[in-house]
Order: sequence, then C-alpha cells, then structure tokens
Amino acid sequence: EPGYTLDPQAVDFGTVLGGQSAQRTLKIYSVGTADLTLDSLDISENTVTAGSVSFPLTLVPGDSTEVNLTWAPGATGILSATLTFYAGTSGITAIPVNLTGEAQQPVSFSNDIQPIFNSACVSCHGGNGGLFLTAGNAYGNLVNVTSSGYAPAVRVKPGDTANSVLYGKIFNTGQFGQKMPPDSDLSTAQKTNIRQWIEQGALNN
Repeated sequence: EPGYTLDPQAVDFGTVLGGQSAQRTLKIYSVGTADLTLDSLDISENTVTAGSVSFPLTLVPGDSTEVNLTWAPGATGILSATLTFYAGTSGITAIPVNLTGEAQQPVSFSNDIQPIFNSACVSCHGGNGGLFLTAGNAYGNLVNVTSSGYAPAVRVKPGDTANSVLYGKIFNTGQFGQKMPPDSDLSTAQKTNIRQWIEQGALNN
C-alpha cells in the first residue's frame, strides 16, 4: 500500500512583518510499498501560495517532491491555515498540513523603544557601568555589544531573545541576574514592544 511522511510535519512561517513575506519548503516522501499519487493541493488561506507543482504527481516508493510555500500577509494577525494534498491512492484521500505564523507591526526603535529607556532606564543607565541608554547612544550600546557583566553574552542579539541580556533582564528570566528596572515593572505593552523589536531583528529604525 502507499504511504507518506512529511518534512516538516507542520509549517511554521515564524514572525513576519506586515507587508513582507516568508518562504518555507515542504517535502513529501513516498514511504509505502506502492506508488503515491497526488491529484491536487488546496490552501485554506489566500495569503499563502505554493510554487508550481504539476498534478497529477506520482511518487514511487522512496521518491519525494518539494513544495515551496510563501506567506505574504497584508496586515498584522495570526496565521492558522491548512494545506491539503488530495491523493487518489488506495487508503489515502487527503494529506493535511497545518500552517502557522504571526504577522506583526514593525516596532520602531526611535518611536517605541527609546521612549521606554527615557522613562524607565536612563536615570540609572545614563552611563552607569558603561551602559548609555540615552537617545543617540542606546542603540550603539546595545545591539551586538558584549555585556560587561555577562560576557560572552551580548546585550541585544538580533532575532534571539533567549541570548539577549536586555530581554533576560526585562522579563526576569533569571539567566542574567536580577530584573530591570529593579524596583518597578514595565507595562505589558512595553515588554511586548521590546520582545518584538528583538525578534524583528533589533532594527535601528
């Protein structure tokens, strides 16, 4: 009988900025003892498109094919969709694949992040310990700069919250000592902006 396996089992486009796009590749393998025939595919969300694939497509045992997927969200929101291969082989009529992702509004360093530093951080970090979070200095003191207290970790590693000292301090992960600010807490919206700014690549925008 025919059989199949997918790589990956589900497709996560990750975080995408509204108006931009992300690409992923899905592979389907024929792993049964008979040919796997794919008749068509359908995607439940029109912001996700598949590269050119000719149907019907027959995969002999041991063969595979790739489908290149692009998600181009026009606005912010959560992607929760399904790609379905329709198969005309015995015992297999449909092969569903979950599609996920998150489209975010771009976070501006100058408009969204620096004001947080101005209100909550510069009273202590206007130069204390070599860390200047004042306007015009903060970005250059943070992004890809090795932390003086937690080397070789960097203060902000673009796209990587887990290895950014700033994130660990703000979210009190315990990975990099005490939380910051030490005697108060940022709002949920402020924390979300910092998290998304790092995830989006810590842009100087």
